[in-house]
Amino acid sequence: MFIGIDARVLCRPLRGIGKYLFDLIDHMIKLDPSLRFLLFYEEITGKKNIPQSSRILEKSFIVRGYRFRTWEQFRLPWEIKKSGISLFHAPANSAPLIQSCPTVVTLHDTISFESDFGDNKFYHQTILPLAFKKAKKITLRNAIKSGAV
Repeated sequence: MFIGIDARVLCRPLRGIGKYLFDLIDHMIKLDPSLRFLLFYEEITGKKNIPQSSRILEKSFIVRGYRFRTWEQFRLPWEIKKSGISLFHAPANSAPLIQSCPTVVTLHDTISFESDFGDNKFYHQTILPLAFKKAKKITLRNAIKSGAV
């Protein structure tokens, strides 16, 4: 199986969601030799933190400007479609609305959905719930522990 992952959280010091994703990929590589991964990043300015394996490929691309979540909502879906992956994992509380293959979303908490983020309110309370409804599977981490879901 060829799995694509939004790996932006691995391009900064590992903690929280980044540590979770690093450990997840590391364990999956060790458990199943048939798995291959394609990690999607934005422009990389620092050190990447990824497990070492010949079965991990990387794709970095730049989208100028951060308005309207352009990287995540437009360019990433296009790159996913071109890549030929069989499954996409969105590990960090967000996902593209356009999904060309089965998508797994991991929700770690619900803070961004309960807060007022000004310009991002529409994104968090309208766009992301629509994207989550399209996902094949949603996994919960801290969100279920807090009783928020």
